[in-house]
Amino acid sequence: MASSNSSPAKIGVFSFVMITAAVVMSVRTLPMTAQPGMMTIFLTLAAAICFMIPTALVSAELATAWPEDGGIFIWVREAFGERMGFVAVWMQWIQMVFGMTSILMIVGAIFAYAFDPALAQNKMYILAVILVVYWACTLGNMRGVKTLGWVSTLCVILGVFLPFFVLVACAIAYLVGGHPIVTDLSFTTANLIPDFSDKGTWALFIGFVFVVMGMEVSASNVSHVKNAERNYPIAVFLVALFVVIVSVVGSFAIFIGIPTKHISMTAGLIQAFQTYFKMWGLGWLTPIMAICMAIGLAGQVNSWVLGPVRGLQATANAGALPKVLQKTNKQGVPVNLIYLQAILISIVGVLICVMPNVDSFYFMLLGLTSLVTSLLTY
Repeated sequence: MASSNSSPAKIGVFSFVMITAAVVMSVRTLPMTAQPGMMTIFLTLAAAICFMIPTALVSAELATAWPEDGGIFIWVREAFGERMGFVAVWMQWIQMVFGMTSILMIVGAIFAYAFDPALAQNKMYILAVILVVYWACTLGNMRGVKTLGWVSTLCVILGVFLPFFVLVACAIAYLVGGHPIVTDLSFTTANLIPDFSDKGTWALFIGFVFVVMGMEVSASNVSHVKNAERNYPIAVFLVALFVVIVSVVGSFAIFIGIPTKHISMTAGLIQAFQTYFKMWGLGWLTPIMAICMAIGLAGQVNSWVLGPVRGLQATANAGALPKVLQKTNKQGVPVNLIYLQAILISIVGVLICVMPNVDSFYFMLLGLTSLVTSLLTY
């Protein structure tokens, strides 16, 4: 039961673009997309055409046909009934629990790199970051989607666009300075098209698909958007365009200066900044960029706090969850569900204490996220 009948504030298309961008876009995936070299063009476009654009089209159509909070729960319920709607939104929510915990680990590792890289392998430090950052995001989201809009805008600018443009500027300066291009940029079939007879190629392609996932999550807030029938489709297509540009151009900016076989999956972006900054005696900028990227990732986590839980709120209001979980504040935020979500992520985070090391815990979370997401999608 809502604690107030006042209508939550509406947001414009710009704020909604920033919220959606914060959900989908991140520079943390650039090392992975840079590893295939020129094949990143084909793989990114294939992932966009086969997955992101259809998802955006379907989300736009369904969100404007049913412009109410609940997202995937509402859509699946209308097609297959309330029970299947609950299953769908629960799977979306639980994969977020694992996925956001893994992203919080990266936030901790990047912050550690800015101050003391050894902390990146310290389990207690990583756990502290998981708890502090997620609970801060939880409390911040209690102020509703209006606050989410400006926080997402700040985090996308500092954590995505700023590192991206600095990286591209460094790559341009690298080329203008006459430095050697260390990756084959030839436009040949062998260099552009991956070999799909190799199982490893399919695993790599799935990684590119995961880069463009999440577009449907923003639909959970569609009722808070001004003129949703017009603005929602505009927002998702703008974000789709941004994702493709950032992925392809950002990957180029990395692999022209670092051989693809030497790109680290987790530290590749920092490698690129180090390589470029050292050339001009600007190594002190590397920690600053690390902090910006960590802020961007924290913003991505912040944008997911209210996403899938809106679907659970719709199921609670429909009677599928206990009445206590229907409680909302005056901003329309489902407070008890948000707290339950934060507690669950805290419990998952504590599991790092019984894992052999930080990396093994990260890969376990990544595997669980991939498994649940694959089941939800297919």
